[in-house]
Amino acid sequence: MQHSPTDSHSLILFWRYAIGTLLIWTIIIASSLSWSLYLAQEQAMNLAHKEAIANFNKDQGFRFWGTKHGGVYVPISENTPPSPYMAHVPDRDIKTPSGVKLTLMNPAYMVRQLMEDHAGLYGIRGKITGLVVLRPGNAPDAWEEAALHRLKNGENEVMEISDLDGQPYLRLMRPMYMKKSCEKCHAHLGFKEGDFRGGVDVSVPVTPYINDRDEAAAAFITSHLVIWLLGIGGISFGTRQVRKRIIESQRVERLLSRHKNELELEVKQRTSDLLKAKDEAETSNRAKSDFLANMSHEIRTPMNAILGFSQLLQNSNSMTPDQRENVDYINRSGEHLLGLINDVLEMSKIEAGRLQLKPATFNLLDLLEDLMVMFKVRTDSKKLSFELDKQKELPGLIVTDEGKLRQIIINLLGNAVKFTDQGGIILRASCQAATGNEASLILNIEVEDSGRGIDEDELPKLFQPFQQAAAGVAQNGGTGLGLAIAREHAQLMGGDISVDSEPDKGSIFRCFIPCEPGYSKNLNRPAQEHKVIGLKPGQESIRILIADDRTENRILLNKILDPIGFELHDAKNGLEAVEQFQSWQPQLILMDIFMPKMDGRDAIRKIRTLPGGKDIAIIAVSASVFEEERQDVLNTGADSFLRKPINHSQLLTEIGQQLKLEFEYAETTSIEQKNNAGILPENLSSITKEILQEMRVAVANYDMNLMYQLIKQTAVTDPELANGLRQIMDRIEWDTFESLLGGLESRDD
Repeated sequence: MQHSPTDSHSLILFWRYAIGTLLIWTIIIASSLSWSLYLAQEQAMNLAHKEAIANFNKDQGFRFWGTKHGGVYVPISENTPPSPYMAHVPDRDIKTPSGVKLTLMNPAYMVRQLMEDHAGLYGIRGKITGLVVLRPGNAPDAWEEAALHRLKNGENEVMEISDLDGQPYLRLMRPMYMKKSCEKCHAHLGFKEGDFRGGVDVSVPVTPYINDRDEAAAAFITSHLVIWLLGIGGISFGTRQVRKRIIESQRVERLLSRHKNELELEVKQRTSDLLKAKDEAETSNRAKSDFLANMSHEIRTPMNAILGFSQLLQNSNSMTPDQRENVDYINRSGEHLLGLINDVLEMSKIEAGRLQLKPATFNLLDLLEDLMVMFKVRTDSKKLSFELDKQKELPGLIVTDEGKLRQIIINLLGNAVKFTDQGGIILRASCQAATGNEASLILNIEVEDSGRGIDEDELPKLFQPFQQAAAGVAQNGGTGLGLAIAREHAQLMGGDISVDSEPDKGSIFRCFIPCEPGYSKNLNRPAQEHKVIGLKPGQESIRILIADDRTENRILLNKILDPIGFELHDAKNGLEAVEQFQSWQPQLILMDIFMPKMDGRDAIRKIRTLPGGKDIAIIAVSASVFEEERQDVLNTGADSFLRKPINHSQLLTEIGQQLKLEFEYAETTSIEQKNNAGILPENLSSITKEILQEMRVAVANYDMNLMYQLIKQTAVTDPELANGLRQIMDRIEWDTFESLLGGLESRDD
């Protein structure tokens, strides 16, 4: 089998690593052996040194003892004759009363004799010597003389290995200094207390220690050699195993390389197919986006007329209360339909992962009451009971995404009404502290119906987009998006939706949503809308150009703006808008975006380039719901952007802000003052002045607990009034309380 250059290179590297490993192992063993031999040598010398110190201390102990007693008298003998070097010492020789002759042994004489006896017994030599000596036999040899000079110069110890009589000895010398008791024998030589007198030399034979060192060294060499050989064997074995693996790895790599080439060809083909599929998917997504944009425009445009004209009717003073209520239903249903359209369009955002939460503080009780009103007509038309079962401790204010929560409940209630033919529907709402975090809440919503129920095998596909149960298909209604959107919203909010159902018995949809408790100071209270009836006197005439290709939209805007006192001109397309700007010079243009001949974007760009075009206010008006288009239009040069259907109040507010205008408003009638609970300021006259004053304090401080206590006190004398006030407080309508209490105060004045 031939090896590739890469294989040969791998084997060369392998052998380099193997040889390197052997060298490193040998260096490690050699270093360890060297260190062990060094330690053995050091240990031998340390032991010899310690023995020398021990003998020195012994000799010093005898000498100090003798010095302390001024020497000792011993019988005169052949081995201990009187010292001729102490002839000057009085009483050197004495005789006992019994006639025994004694001679004085000074410390030096005594220690010298002990050292000689000790050397004969143990081979350890000792000597007291100095640079000036009494006894010639104590004169220093060459080594001792050199050591004495070093000690005299301040060293505390001199030690060296040297030969004595052909044998190695460890020689150690330490200094001696004159003491007071030494002057008896040495003062005549000129020494005094504290002078350097000489040194004590101890010589220890080191041959036994060298023998022990050599035995230890031999053991170290043998053990290290064995360890080195074992390591060499292990390295050799490991090297063979690694070489086998390298050869096998190279074989596998060659096999993989062949497969890789085959796979690359297949990947290229599949990549080409995926790119083609990606292009097709992008084309499909663009088509879907175009469809959604067009559908939004086509649906929202007639909705603009429906809601716009219904708002005109709401502002009319000629309608009866029943007619006004009917128009309110039309407007509310139209706005609900508009919300449904927006949510269907948001399905594309869900698929793209672009859906975002918009948490805010809102009144949960108001939301539930609105939904009850919204669905009451539908349940009544089908002769179904409809009940709201809310927990007694249900909080009034919470923080979460109100729009998404509303849409979830609407979808669940809508399905319940749709598939229930007899019996009724119950909407339940409760709240509890979140597990592990008492500061957070879990909102639980249940919708129970007595409808047709759902088969168990249909439950898995219930929340899938464009999927319907058999009952929905049989009824031939809906798109199959409602529950899918509801569950996506719930999961985005951190919750989920589940269902229990039995055929022919009904269903229970359960939804839980994490939320936070809300506070009245964070509540976004909608400003009270006042009907604009005209421009305040003293302002110049305002010219407004309405550019829209739909006749009904132009008529609607004319009906809204003409009564206010604006001068109005119309344009059916962008080209006419440019011409009208040049000829009429309006102060503000309401510019539709999608128009024939020249669309709104091009018209805005063109006007901005004309004389005076940079100063005119332009409000773009479009039925598009996409944020990207809004930003694109603003970048084109529009000052503001309004979405269709247009809210009358919002339109006039925007015009006022752009042109710095001041409006006149219609006075609020007693009918409009009347709140949802049917209470007028004069109804509060039955409440005592003390309670009314405390109510004003509660309103000023937004103190809900105090207000509920005061309402409870009111129930003693007027239960019906207290019930109405409690409804207002349940909805946290502080503005209503301010209006009622303020109205009563003005009447008292």
